[in-house]
Amino acid sequence: MGRQRNRRNKNTEQGDSGNKKGSYETIIKQNSMFESYYKQLNLMPESEFDQFIDTLKQPLPLTFRITSFKSYASETLRIIKEKHFKYLDEVTTENKEEVLEAAAKKGASLILNQLGQESQSQIYKCLEWYPNELAWQVNLSRQDVRKNKHFAEFKQFLINQTDNGNLSRQEAVSMIPPLLLDVKPDHKVLDMCAAPGSKTAQLIEFLHQDKTNSVPTGLVVANDLENSRCYLLMHQLKRLESPNFMIINHDSSSLPNFRIDLDENANKSVMYDRILADVPCSGDGTFRKNVDIWTKWNFAHACNLHGIQFRIAKRAVELLKPGGLMVYSTCSLNPVENESVVHNLLELFKGEIEIVDARDKLPALKTVNGLLKWNIMGKKGEIFENFKQIEEHKQYSHLLRPHMFPPEESVAKELHLDRCIRVLPHHQDTGGFFITLIRKLPIVKQVDLDKEFLSGGNDTRETNPPDADTSRTMKAPPAKKLKHVYEENPFQFMDSSSQFLQEDWPKVKEFFGIRDDFPLNQLLTRNKKGENIKNVYFVSKEIRQMTESNGDRIKFINMGVPIFSRAEIKGQNACELRVLQEGIDIVIDYFTKRLVRLKQRSDLVKILSESMPALAELSDDVQEQIKAQCNGLYGSFVLTTKPEKPSASLADELNISFIAWLGKATIRPLINVPTRNFFLTILSVDKAIIDEMTRKIKEEDRMNSEKSLKTNAQYQEKLRQLEANKNENQDLVTNDQQEQKIDEPMNE
Repeated sequence: MGRQRNRRNKNTEQGDSGNKKGSYETIIKQNSMFESYYKQLNLMPESEFDQFIDTLKQPLPLTFRITSFKSYASETLRIIKEKHFKYLDEVTTENKEEVLEAAAKKGASLILNQLGQESQSQIYKCLEWYPNELAWQVNLSRQDVRKNKHFAEFKQFLINQTDNGNLSRQEAVSMIPPLLLDVKPDHKVLDMCAAPGSKTAQLIEFLHQDKTNSVPTGLVVANDLENSRCYLLMHQLKRLESPNFMIINHDSSSLPNFRIDLDENANKSVMYDRILADVPCSGDGTFRKNVDIWTKWNFAHACNLHGIQFRIAKRAVELLKPGGLMVYSTCSLNPVENESVVHNLLELFKGEIEIVDARDKLPALKTVNGLLKWNIMGKKGEIFENFKQIEEHKQYSHLLRPHMFPPEESVAKELHLDRCIRVLPHHQDTGGFFITLIRKLPIVKQVDLDKEFLSGGNDTRETNPPDADTSRTMKAPPAKKLKHVYEENPFQFMDSSSQFLQEDWPKVKEFFGIRDDFPLNQLLTRNKKGENIKNVYFVSKEIRQMTESNGDRIKFINMGVPIFSRAEIKGQNACELRVLQEGIDIVIDYFTKRLVRLKQRSDLVKILSESMPALAELSDDVQEQIKAQCNGLYGSFVLTTKPEKPSASLADELNISFIAWLGKATIRPLINVPTRNFFLTILSVDKAIIDEMTRKIKEEDRMNSEKSLKTNAQYQEKLRQLEANKNENQDLVTNDQQEQKIDEPMNE
């Protein structure tokens, strides 16, 4: 969503509770200028306006969606319904008074309103407009979930499954743009302003719709201007364990052209099938989440952002493939940031793009049409219908520009500005949002961006104010110099001369029985010299092509799924690289050794519910497989319920796969406790057993941690003693040398 600048809040009062000045509890949720402007704008019938304002003063309900391409998405939904929603029903009925009392103390609560109603309804509901029951809303505020002890178990479930990539906590309106783009597995997708990454994660999910293919041919390029936010984006996306995305760090209004080398003498610029331009904005649709905007809102903020919003949208159209779709979106309700930008874009690319009527694509979603007419507010609350009126107010000439005003109504109708979509908070208990779906017409000639760039072609169109001009070339504007960035290690792809392929790969291949058709050229590392490699990553073929062809022009931040990591194995001449859980879906179909298929539920439960189950306690079948597959060598191996020959209906299969470590007489699953809990819950294991397993493993981890710290302390003490002895010896040598120097003249 759009981002706002950080500004200190000065317009607040000191509360009775002694809260710090400027805290959310003391902010007065009122802004007369905001209310005055939107009331006269007629976004809604006058009878709805009070409800609109009242809704903005309420905290947002909790919303989340289930990761659609995970093999156990349906099981995740079942657990949520049968366990957690059932618990919410019970706790809000049997402990109603306690819940209300706790909520009243914490403030910013939604549960107070919910339980206080005479005709109490369920506090959760499915978002009907999101496909396959994968998105849900719970009428609990962030404060309710974080601080009310009655919802602690539900909160922990959300945290654990978000970290594991099974869920994403995301605002409801934020889910809309990726849905409208209709991404397919073979599409090249660009997210121009990607951080923090919830929409980007959706785009990646849609690439992986085909569950029979873990590495589709499509890709997602996720860009953000701020280097630090790129790492926030990386944290969000790595949960999905996809080899089909890359994160880059550029100004999206001057995003460089990607090229793909076809041969030594030719290259082709990349154009995208789908583009999301969710641009920075004033954020006045986010009052419910960002309460401090009540004191900061000023119409001038929208005017100041109009130029950069237009330039980002313009660059998006330039990079869009003919016949492709793009979404322009903001979390603002202001027409200067919305319809005005879209109007200028349509004028600039007249005959090349059109607005797609997307209102029927999500029929259960309540929206209002885009405006055909709007006005602009001055700093003192003046309303201007056209630019001529600005001439009498010279102080606004630098802020309010002609292209911010609407065109003639007949022109607005011809451009179909009413096909734009605005989501209002009071209609379905959401935030405010604006979305426009734009198609680039197939008849537009695809310009070779690199050819124009290298030949020195100039874009003759002005960007602010924009005017229509058909004599256009599409080169990347000069990129701005980025400051305060982290130094990145280069992405080194494996080749025949690399140390890894020459020394390590033969051992890895033999150890895991990796088939000959494994795509070695899609392995990479983050190591400048390519020596003593610790971690090995895997990317799709298309990501590799784009990376190798653009190292001189693109600042890459992150890509690839980690699949191997170096581990020390004492006492055996075994492989030093272990396979990682993150890459299991990629490598599992290439392994012919160290792959054990679990056929009995009892084996799976035994392994998951104990820290280090003994081999002798597992079934004869599992023991025989381990003996045959692992050949007595310690190290990592794969345990899976996936059958050797999958059935035609993958949706009916529960495929649980995880990495374990084989010791002399035991095995240890290399997965965290929340993941174990989740798998055991799927298997309908009794909660008491799960809780006991959790307690034991945490206690063992605590003891191992203390032992490690103790060992480390002893090691550090030895180092200090060695250093002290070394210094003492050095002092003796120095004294001897000094005495020798003193004696030398006497000897002469």
